[in-house]
Order: sequence, then structure tokens, then C-alpha cells
Amino acid sequence: MSDILRSLEPQPRWVYWLRRVLVGGAVVLVLVLVVALVKAIGGGDGGGAAAEGAEPTPSASESAPPDVTRPCEAADLQLALTSDASSYADGATPTFTVAVTNVGASSCTVDVGTTALEILVTSGSDRIWSSLDCAVEGAEGSERLLLLAEGAQEAAVVPWARVRSNATCDSGLPAPRPGTYHAVARLVGAESGDLVFTLG
Repeated sequence: MSDILRSLEPQPRWVYWLRRVLVGGAVVLVLVLVVALVKAIGGGDGGGAAAEGAEPTPSASESAPPDVTRPCEAADLQLALTSDASSYADGATPTFTVAVTNVGASSCTVDVGTTALEILVTSGSDRIWSSLDCAVEGAEGSERLLLLAEGAQEAAVVPWARVRSNATCDSGLPAPRPGTYHAVARLVGAESGDLVFTLG
């Protein structure tokens, strides 16, 4: 009986405070664990939803401006055609250089290979030679894809063997005679100015 009475005796005040602190701490810990669990579960669902339907926002390193790989159009390009001489002696062969400049508002891609870039040589109304005549797809140099930033310039060199050509690759065509000739460069609808030169 004395043991029972002893256990019911009032406890010191600090004992009650200690019990309250311990109980309160346990409650807070349980709440933190529950919140963390809910967030973990919710985060997993959110990720699945994003994968299934929502479009995630790509980071700067993953994304690129949408027009970086767009093909250049005629309005984007400025062509300047030059030759290594203005006059060629008998037997000398001209070499043309085409400077391709992106004058558009954004980057674009353009093929300056032998099956895309044309140099057309004429004499009066006579079509003498085109670099596209009989150009072979898949041959070395047939494709040369450039990514031109805004304002960037690249050059392409095109030699002419001083022969006449046509689209059907006929052989035995008469050789160009001495005289004055004109050349222009064409690419995706853009055209250079007229280049005048003479053959001796």
C-alpha cells in the first residue's frame, strides 16, 4: 500500500516540463516525417505527369534557338563573284571565287557544294558553261553544308576548265573562242552581280 501511495505523490515541476517537451518533440518529428513522405510521393507523381503530358522547360544548354538550323533563303544571302584575273591568255583557265554572306536576321544553313552552287558563263545569248552541268551527287565536294551566323561570310572556289558544256553532258562541243565573257553565281535563288572577263 505504501508503494502505491508513493507513486501517486506529486512529482517535481521540472519532471512535468520534461515530459511535455519530449512529447511535443515526438509530435513534431512525426509531422516532419509525414510531410517528407507526402512530398516524396507527390514528387514522383509530378515527374510522371510531366513525362506523360506536360512539356518540361529545357535548360539553356539543352535548347537552341529554333532557327539555327533553318535553311537559308534567297533573301538571306548576298553573293559576290570574283575571278583570279580579268583577262586570260590562250590556254589559261579561270578560277572563280564566290563570297557567300548571310545578310539575314538569324543563322541559317546553306549547301555550297558542286551540286548546289552554280557558276554560269555566257557570251551574249550563248550559254557556254555551267558548273551544275553533269555534277554528280555523292561525289567529293558535291555537298558542303555551311552554318552561317548573321553577318558571317564563307567563300567557295570553282575552277573552269575553259570548256563548253550542256545539261545533257554531250561531248565534242566546240571550245569557247577568244572574246568577252560574262559569269554569274547562283545559290538557292540568290544571284551575284555580272562578272566580265576576256579569253585570249
